[in-house]
Amino acid sequence: MFKKHKFPLSLMIVLLILSFSALTGRTLALSQHRQAAEIQLLSPKHGIPQVAAPITLQDAWELVTTEARDWQSEATVVSLHSIDHPNDSETAGRDGRRRAWQAVLLSDNETSVERVITLIDGVIQEDIQQSGGSGARPGLERPQTDSPEMLQRALEFRSVFTPEEGKGRGFHFVLGQSPRERPVVTVRGNYRNLPAIVSFEASTGALLEAKAIGFEAGGLLYSWDAGQTWHASNLVDETIMAVSPDATVSGQAYAVALHEQGIVVYRTENRGENWSHSGTLPAAAGDWPFDVEVAVDSSGNANVLVGTWTGIWRSTDGKQWSSLAGLPDGPKQWLSVAHSPQGDRLFVTITAGEEPGVYASGDFSSWTRLTDAPLRLSKSFDAKTVLATNERAVAPAWLLSSQGEAQVEMEVTGLRAAGDFDSGIFAVQSTREGTWYRSLQGKDWTLSVPLASLAASPEFPNNHVIVAGGFRTGIYRSQDAGRSWELVLSNPAQIVPGNNEIYDVAFLTKDAVLAVNGSILAWEDF
Repeated sequence: MFKKHKFPLSLMIVLLILSFSALTGRTLALSQHRQAAEIQLLSPKHGIPQVAAPITLQDAWELVTTEARDWQSEATVVSLHSIDHPNDSETAGRDGRRRAWQAVLLSDNETSVERVITLIDGVIQEDIQQSGGSGARPGLERPQTDSPEMLQRALEFRSVFTPEEGKGRGFHFVLGQSPRERPVVTVRGNYRNLPAIVSFEASTGALLEAKAIGFEAGGLLYSWDAGQTWHASNLVDETIMAVSPDATVSGQAYAVALHEQGIVVYRTENRGENWSHSGTLPAAAGDWPFDVEVAVDSSGNANVLVGTWTGIWRSTDGKQWSSLAGLPDGPKQWLSVAHSPQGDRLFVTITAGEEPGVYASGDFSSWTRLTDAPLRLSKSFDAKTVLATNERAVAPAWLLSSQGEAQVEMEVTGLRAAGDFDSGIFAVQSTREGTWYRSLQGKDWTLSVPLASLAASPEFPNNHVIVAGGFRTGIYRSQDAGRSWELVLSNPAQIVPGNNEIYDVAFLTKDAVLAVNGSILAWEDF
């Protein structure tokens, strides 16, 4: 069994992309080798097939070993795995076959020459030869059990094992070596929308392990002195994705979490110190929440709203949940609400799909598409307005309210903002240089550390307090609307264990503040 490895959430995302690069193209190590080696690109040996002709792992093995023998009698195959093809569908690999495969061959001359072969529909379409191999590596052996049977066994052992739907589509297959240099066939897919693997001995087909990315630690901190000192709530060892105050009840708030049971909502009624289970979303909501908000409908009921891959899910009691109709497909990643005596207005950003952008609704059923760009959403200090900012380009922001929209000129990109948007006194976390301070008296760059969250005090016009959650840089506090900052907590994990990515902060009252410490990702048995 492999050792359990733990990583911060953001680092793990990078590592996952790199670890899956073998499925989507050439490996990182190969790219590095190419920078130092003499590379020769060879023309395809055959014409490009006209129709799709996916093949199995054993089929790919026969092709590459034949090529190895034709090249050099003692050449060895040291790597063989399926990769994505541009025309792959989400069903790719579900029959144990893939259109595209990649293999690495080593010469028999002190491993001084390495070849990387890409097969498309059983035909070599790319053959890269380079000098300066990566040192002696053991050759692989022909797998005695083929990929269709391996996949069938994987699904029998772990029925919750599903195809990859993100960077690598469908199921993928890898022939490699275990840490003890035993030939291993690994099936790659997903478990709960995160990477997972099921590995077998290549010679016998015996199950070796089933591992998936899981979460550890994480939870909520709270402050009762407007962010000056912090304490641990009872909501710890949980993967909290977002929090939202309930404007209808002072000191009440909701948190949405990723849980083994699915998507779970928790509630506090005493300003963040204690939390209890409020509800579990139905299976149709999926297993990955993005955001949570509380909005009042036309009947005066407080609605808890959770954005997921499948939609926005709504409940007034935590028990009965329904999906809001009228929105196009795509992840409902950012939610925000503009409160008003005349009725709340809900905003959502759909970040992918055929119709991304910012959408607005006053009745939670009919929607207006405000922008084509997927803009970030930030609440003002009093939650009466929302600032929609562009994180990718310097462009005008949109000031959104229950009454309508207006453009606001911006001189920076905007990940998140906090303050009084109507008066023009606020701070913006930019993708460029850090935190940008803006007021009637001037503007300037101030806090030059990565931040993951910003929130302004409900008494902001009087006290100008903003709390900022750092991206592994601690928790900061400003008393002058973002012009200057004080580091009030350098290591939140000392209070609530986690990865120190404080990716959500929220004021419940002028004194009570919440902060989410992110979870740590680790490979675990599933």
